[in-house]
Amino acid sequence: MLMIKSIKKNLIYNIREYLLLSFSLLIILSINSSFLDAQRIFDTKFDMSINYFITLFNSARFFLPFLVFLMLFVYVKNFNYIKLFKNSFFLFFILYFLYQLLVYNKFHMQHDWSYIQLAMAGCIFSLICSLSIVENLKYFSKYLFIITIITFSLFTLYLSSKILILAIENGDKYLYWSNALDPSKQTFGQANLRVTGLSRTLLIFFVFLFFLTQKFNKIIKILTYIVLFLSIFILYGMQSRGALIGLIIFLVIYLFFVNEFYLKKVLKIFFLIILPVIVYENSMNKHDKQQGRYLSDNKIVKNSSGRIDLWKLSFNLIKEHKIILGLGPQGDRQIFDIYQQNTIQTIESIKWSTNVSNGYIYSYLSAGIVGFCIALIVTMILVKEVFVAVIKNKIFKKNRSLNYLSVFCILFLISRTVFENGLFFFGIDYIFILISYLNLYIFNDNLKNNITK
Repeated sequence: MLMIKSIKKNLIYNIREYLLLSFSLLIILSINSSFLDAQRIFDTKFDMSINYFITLFNSARFFLPFLVFLMLFVYVKNFNYIKLFKNSFFLFFILYFLYQLLVYNKFHMQHDWSYIQLAMAGCIFSLICSLSIVENLKYFSKYLFIITIITFSLFTLYLSSKILILAIENGDKYLYWSNALDPSKQTFGQANLRVTGLSRTLLIFFVFLFFLTQKFNKIIKILTYIVLFLSIFILYGMQSRGALIGLIIFLVIYLFFVNEFYLKKVLKIFFLIILPVIVYENSMNKHDKQQGRYLSDNKIVKNSSGRIDLWKLSFNLIKEHKIILGLGPQGDRQIFDIYQQNTIQTIESIKWSTNVSNGYIYSYLSAGIVGFCIALIVTMILVKEVFVAVIKNKIFKKNRSLNYLSVFCILFLISRTVFENGLFFFGIDYIFILISYLNLYIFNDNLKNNITK
């Protein structure tokens, strides 16, 4: 009888875990979907081609957050709602997105269902993570981490190999400008990623695989090292300064916190990071006059990418429009679009991007003073969680790849938020930050309550 009860209990927990994982995957699949995608299916003639089904899939992706919202409503029907919000980190993010929806209804400059869907998706994902803590789902964060890495890495590896092949065919020296990343074109019916976004995901994939290799046998290890070598080879070719910052963070973690023989560390760094750079510079087209973004004529490149101009413009527009409470989701795009419509001569940077490229300015434009304060509080919570895990609870002694990756993702993505919208915009950064925090929170909480995993 006790065995039957135990089986039933485990089965219920497994079902709940699978349900929340399914909800999470649906939200992840909705990233970068828009209302235009949903409308496009009605203008597309039915046929049995791959392009039609890609269009159909992209149209369906827009509605996924609304579908998950309805399913979650049924799921939490009998829950104690107070318990749902016991974790302040996820509560702050839920409030952040709900507040955006509230001010959007009153102060929006552009009406677009895509903006509403964006805030809903961010709110729902935080709620799912909070539910996993309340339900004490032991493996949820681990499985979600792996699913997320696989989902994003497949697309990243495909696009990265594509731009490398095109660069070789065209005789280009570097990869940061490629027809495969042309912002006016699409891949699988979606707007192409910028090289900064592509390099971010490729670096996260590299770090995950790097720490995972210790669990492989010799043959798999050799194959993995080849993949790691190629990853750095492509990353260097992208010349992304954001990825360079991330790589420095990785090296600090690896050199000073990972328990491994020092000579082994040096050899790994040489063969998997330094050697790919040497090979790249000596194998890619030497006669191409394309300048690097790290070094030019043996000097460090100091030119701005245009972000500072966008930040200055944002401050001027905030003053001009007296923005205090925010404009709602994608406040930067709303105000930049209005600015472009009313201005004959615009700054060069805004022609390429309507993102403000700073998470803290973005939080203010989207949610005003409330959003900016939440952004600061959330950042402090993340830093505190990393400090407790690394310094107090010695997380690296556990020697688990997801622990390493969680610390890396939080530090890297916080730094990225200074020059990208980052973790305060519903997207890949946001997803990785929440999963990383969830993993660290569970680790710290288990030690606090003397629970061993």
